[in-house]
Amino acid sequence: MNLTIISPAKNEAKNLPELIRRAFAVAKKHALNLEFLLVDDHSSDSTISVVTKLKITYPNLKLIKSEGCGPGAALITGFAHAYHPTIITLDSDLSHDPEVIPLFLKEFKKTKADILIGSRFMKGGRADLSPHRLFFSRFMGSLVSLLTNHRIYDATSGFRIQKLAAIKKLQLKNPGFPIHLEIPLKAILSGYQVREYPIHYLKRKYGLSKMRTFRIGPSYLKVLFGQILKHNLAPLFRFANRV
Repeated sequence: MNLTIISPAKNEAKNLPELIRRAFAVAKKHALNLEFLLVDDHSSDSTISVVTKLKITYPNLKLIKSEGCGPGAALITGFAHAYHPTIITLDSDLSHDPEVIPLFLKEFKKTKADILIGSRFMKGGRADLSPHRLFFSRFMGSLVSLLTNHRIYDATSGFRIQKLAAIKKLQLKNPGFPIHLEIPLKAILSGYQVREYPIHYLKRKYGLSKMRTFRIGPSYLKVLFGQILKHNLAPLFRFANRV
């Protein structure tokens, strides 16, 4: 199977060698033709030199400079450069386990989804997160479910498998973390099939998270209600009629 992995990275030099080694080991074991796009989000550490050296060992590893600033801009850049029709996005800090990919792909084929979300909160999922991040992520999933009439447990997970053709039609714009919400929200409202598969979200191995919930939270709400308003509040009216 042909597969592209897109992983945005900002100052993740210590995590990247293990991530890339494990991803290509999975590809070799399961006969996947893997293209790995590491999208550098203007790192100030040794990310570029580390990846440049790794490219000698892994010829299908590609280093791309983000065309904007932020994880959303990095993903949009990656989607524009992706070659294969099936895309996996995952974080570069080892919080997403590459060994899950074969099971992910099996479920993707089984459900015939356009987007399959690695869900931390559905039955079987787990998340090693702080209490405030757990609350926020669960809250966003509940809001999306209520306002779209589509049950979704985890609307903000960045570990996903998706069809590139569907992604390109969503006209993604958010340059920051809220792109993780923008993708499934736009997909649901556009009629695409969005499903979930349980994952274990792990603590990062090295470094600190760039996600600041209290600072970034309002921008998630802006994306959510902006899209709901754009779609004429129909989901809101459906919800109102049920209560």
